Amino acid sequence: MEEKNLSECEELVIRVIWSSAEPLTMQEITEKVNKRFGRSWSAKTVSVFLHRIVHKGYLTAERRGRIFYYHPIVKEEIYREHVIKKCVDVWSDGRVDAFLAAFMQTRGLSEEEKTRIRGMIDAME
Repeated sequence: MEEKNLSECEELVIRVIWSSAEPLTMQEITEKVNKRFGRSWSAKTVSVFLHRIVHKGYLTAERRGRIFYYHPIVKEEIYREHVIKKCVDVWSDGRVDAFLAAFMQTRGLSEEEKTRIRGMIDAME
């Protein structure tokens, strides 16, 4: 993936699009992002974010009559992997153990999360 980072606001917009099985209009995206993330963005604000996300190569905008429909080019899983890898590389010198240690100091883990992680590690062996 080419290094064209999304801003936090752009990430909220694309997360709404990723959660939909069908392409969405700007109006639909505006309503969903405001409801889901407690924002009060205007359609113009969302339009600016959509334009930037399209320009960065994460979305396509398909015109049907007078309305544009937005569809992701980059899958959510691919973007998530990219962001997590970058975070580990930048903040932990590429060391997953250091990243997890820092994460646990900041947030901690529930017993259920610890059990699931142990299971994942056991399954790797």
